[in-house]
Amino acid sequence: ESKSLLRRALRGHLPQAILERRKSGFPANPDPRYQALLRERSVKVFVYNQQVTDALTTSLLQLARSEHIPVVGVYETMPQPGYDYQRWMVAQMRALRAAVARGVSTDTLGQ
Repeated sequence: ESKSLLRRALRGHLPQAILERRKSGFPANPDPRYQALLRERSVKVFVYNQQVTDALTTSLLQLARSEHIPVVGVYETMPQPGYDYQRWMVAQMRALRAAVARGVSTDTLGQ
């Protein structure tokens, strides 16, 4: 259900083939359309999971930064210590808002 909500929210912003592809872990080679979206600056913010990064993530992060696209690192599971659920969600939303509104990158969450 949450995947379908995300797909609806991104309809018109990402190619349909990307929206409808089945999740298969980390692809060995990135779809060149991801890189094209970054190079064309069709992406307002590059959001990534800080808790799961690999060489592919790192290469896309570098490309986003080189194109001056704000980067926001989010957490899939609640970071410890110092967070409860509400603080965690608010911190992630503030980071995303700062990226969209002011072009500010956030690599780690502030409390």
